[in-house]
Amino acid sequence: MIARRSFFLRVLSAGSILAAVCITAPMAAEEKNAPASNEAKGFEPDYTTARKIALRRDVKRSEYESLARRLAESTARRATLAAEIAALGNDARAIGAALIDAAKAERKLTEDIADIETRLTGLRERQSGIRTSLVTRRALLAEVLASLQRMGLNPPPALLVTPDDALSAVRSAILLGAVVPELRQENTALLRDLSDLRNVTARITDQRHELSQAKQEQAAERDRLSLLLDAKNAARQKSQAQIDAEQDRASKLAEEASSLAELIQSLEEERQQAEEAARTEAQRRADEAAEAARIAALEAERKRTEEAMAKAKAAQELADRLARLRDPDEKDVDHRLSASLPFSARKGQLILPVAGQFDSRYGDTDETGEKRLGDTVRSQSGSIVTAPAGGTVLFAGRFRSFGQTIILDAGEGYSIVMGGMHAINVTRGQSVLAGEPVGEMGETRLAALAPLEDALSEPALYVEFWKDKKPVNPAAWWSERSFGRTNNDS
Repeated sequence: MIARRSFFLRVLSAGSILAAVCITAPMAAEEKNAPASNEAKGFEPDYTTARKIALRRDVKRSEYESLARRLAESTARRATLAAEIAALGNDARAIGAALIDAAKAERKLTEDIADIETRLTGLRERQSGIRTSLVTRRALLAEVLASLQRMGLNPPPALLVTPDDALSAVRSAILLGAVVPELRQENTALLRDLSDLRNVTARITDQRHELSQAKQEQAAERDRLSLLLDAKNAARQKSQAQIDAEQDRASKLAEEASSLAELIQSLEEERQQAEEAARTEAQRRADEAAEAARIAALEAERKRTEEAMAKAKAAQELADRLARLRDPDEKDVDHRLSASLPFSARKGQLILPVAGQFDSRYGDTDETGEKRLGDTVRSQSGSIVTAPAGGTVLFAGRFRSFGQTIILDAGEGYSIVMGGMHAINVTRGQSVLAGEPVGEMGETRLAALAPLEDALSEPALYVEFWKDKKPVNPAAWWSERSFGRTNNDS
């Protein structure tokens, strides 16, 4: 009997400890001219009118030749600039490749964060369930422990005393025989739940640490994306401004040259009419002077052409040298960027523009009873939006209630419309590659894309595919990955 009472007291102490535990986140220089007028000056007829006309002609011809020389120099500069643009174009492709890689890394981190948050939600629910179970059984445990305490204070009597004491001892033995097995079962279940609670709490701590690291890496990738986009835009704007300025200058020179050529022609006709009286000898000598001038002009033109070609060759050699200094693996990158299939042949290959889950699909009925013409993808705030396919930007800007919207010409009469973004970083006429970042999601969903009962839900990207001005179902173009991890709740 003393041994049984000691067992009850040990159970009582263990139960109290467990219950307490239960209660316990011009480049080029000017050339010397050899005007034909100087050579022909000694052969001009002695007529006042003809002399005056010839002088005017010579002045205009000098202006014309000077203008022609400047035009040739402009052509040479444009050739040099074109070579520099070609070298810059290679660098732009390298920037584009880096942008695609950074966008892929940011997308994977976004998906990883979503997975971690999903696991955390499940662990928290399990933790709550265990705590609830423990709290529910605490009352029952307390009642059993109280009974044992009372029995410890008033132990059953010895058997060898009186019949009444014997009867009390028998009743106590019957009571203990019924209570002890149930108490052992409750104690075992309690120990198991407490062990599960400790394991779940430890896993929650690990997942929170993993989530914090993933968010830090995501922030770093978004900063890298922003710097790459700034570098690409700055290079493109500088190159375009230079080529536009040189083109405008060349156009103006060509217009002036055309007007002077017409003036020289009219002066030449007047000179011929004024010199009819003394045409025989003077004309022969004038023709000889003109031929000499033509040969000199041809020689000057040949020299200018050789210089322009030499400058273009030097620029190309510089571009080739830069290409050789680049990483050898970039050849693979350039090949990957240049390789493209027709849009109609890329069915089942396109990745969703943003990491997330489908909220609604093409053909679904909205709250007003209208059929939807595209897919809606729910995403996280600040998620990066990438081009699902390569193409040319037809429109980039705010469109009605759909917020910042981009329309891509994917070729073959296909267009891709993406709306609902908070910010975009492309402009009309710009070419983009598949996977290149083009925009960013905001904090909340736009009213035009939100259900009537939930106007402030998570941000969502709306995507439509059009073929020859008619909407088509995008489902055939999405890859299997779009229906896998993006819709995986585990």
